[in-house]
Amino acid sequence: MKFKTVFFYMLILVLATTCGVEVDYPILEPPAFVSFTAPTFKFMKRIENSETTFRGFELYYKFYSTTLDGQAQYFNESNLKTFEDMNRYRFRRMTRYNSENDADTRSDSNYPLIKIPPENRSDYSVIEIDFSNLSLPYVRGVSIVDGGLGVRRGVFEANDSEYYKAFNDTDPNDDDLEDLDTVTEFVLLSVYVFSYGKKDLSIPLYSEAVHLTNISIQQF
Repeated sequence: MKFKTVFFYMLILVLATTCGVEVDYPILEPPAFVSFTAPTFKFMKRIENSETTFRGFELYYKFYSTTLDGQAQYFNESNLKTFEDMNRYRFRRMTRYNSENDADTRSDSNYPLIKIPPENRSDYSVIEIDFSNLSLPYVRGVSIVDGGLGVRRGVFEANDSEYYKAFNDTDPNDDDLEDLDTVTEFVLLSVYVFSYGKKDLSIPLYSEAVHLTNISIQQF
């Protein structure tokens, strides 16, 4: 009887895999990279991304020193592809600038960073990020909630009073600069973008990463 039971379940499994039964595993395609002309770069949603899964875009960054060791570190960490790579190599998520309430930006309701509302998710208009003002780089696009947003660094101070910091307001003690091998006058800012969505309405879903740009920033 035990043998018959095992055989029955094996038969069901074989029939499920040979009779067209499919399991839907949603995926997201990475953003389409449009152009980069300093100090701005542009990208857009890919047509393959489902409007029910896709929610918007996430930006991640990391600083590298301009020493030989820093350059070697950057080379070893180039061409990253996954969200796990961002965690492994200690990249930081950019934050939405909100002068009124820092805590709001850290809540789950503020994912993704660049929100595309449902009525605009079939729109393939270009999104532009302008780094001409390092105090508050700005994301623009007609499909974005409110038409755009300012972005800053995700820096955690001991008392959380300086969760937001500008990209040109650096201090060697900032926790997103801890990995630098030495303090240098200039640092290299590396920026990646992901398509972001939800699987089963609750599980975060990331595309492969796209490296957007490197920006040289003077610290002092």
